[in-house]
Amino acid sequence: MENTIKGHETLREQMHETRPRIELIATVFMSIAIALSAYCAYEATRWSGVQAIAFATASTDRVEASKAASIASQQLSYDAGTLLNLSEAYIEGKTDIVTELGTR
Repeated sequence: MENTIKGHETLREQMHETRPRIELIATVFMSIAIALSAYCAYEATRWSGVQAIAFATASTDRVEASKAASIASQQLSYDAGTLLNLSEAYIEGKTDIVTELGTR
């Protein structure tokens, strides 16, 4: 006594007919997975390039900020030195030097 399923003579015949469909579906899913993996790899390399450009820009900005901080420090030192010299001249009563330097 053999099993019959929906008009097919045997279970073996039904499995034999559905196997190509299952393989086709599996192939389609595998193809989609491969395509998506390739796209992810592509996006990852693009992101690496963007990240490298951002690091280079940040490095350039750091150098410029360091230069600006150095110039500001030099200007502050110059201003402090000038103020000390003016204060010393004022204390010594050299008001003509204070007046001349103060107008510059």
